[in-house]
Amino acid sequence: MSKTKKDTQEEVRKTTLRGLFDKMLSTLETEIENLPETLQGVTPEKRLDFISKNLPLLLKYRESGQGNSFLTDWGD
Repeated sequence: MSKTKKDTQEEVRKTTLRGLFDKMLSTLETEIENLPETLQGVTPEKRLDFISKNLPLLLKYRESGQGNSFLTDWGD
C-alpha cells in the first residue's frame, strides 16, 4: 500500500464528529456565499425550481427558532 493512501486512511480514521460537522458548516457557508453567482449560471427554470423547493424549508426552519440550538452537543 502506498504511503499516501495509508496517510489518507489514517486521516479519515482520525476525523471526529466535531471536525466533520465544522467542515460541513464551512462548506455550506462557502456554497451559500457563492449561491447568487451559481444561480446566475443556470436557466430561469432551474433557478425557480431551486427557490420553490428550498424557500419553504428555510422559512419553516427560521420560524421554528431551532437554528439557535442546532450547533450544540455535536461531539462535545
